[in-house]
Amino acid sequence: MDINGLSSYLKKFQVLLGDKKEEKKIIQEVIENTCYFSVSFDCISIRKGIIYIDTSPLQKTELIMNKKSLLKQYKDRGVDIIDLR
Repeated sequence: MDINGLSSYLKKFQVLLGDKKEEKKIIQEVIENTCYFSVSFDCISIRKGIIYIDTSPLQKTELIMNKKSLLKQYKDRGVDIIDLR
């Protein structure tokens, strides 16, 4: 494998890791703009296209009430999310 091949191979991992941070940032922004409360970056996790947010029961209720709108906004911004929990 030449140096260019190795470079492009390693770039895939950089993009994959960078996308998760960018996805979390978009998720955080959409929640703040839609639900009018902030969520810590560390409270957001994404597994298999599902967002898990560790927050208070009151805020979780607000997220569930706005779930349809949030999912649409994520899709519009290019984040591949299928559910919110």
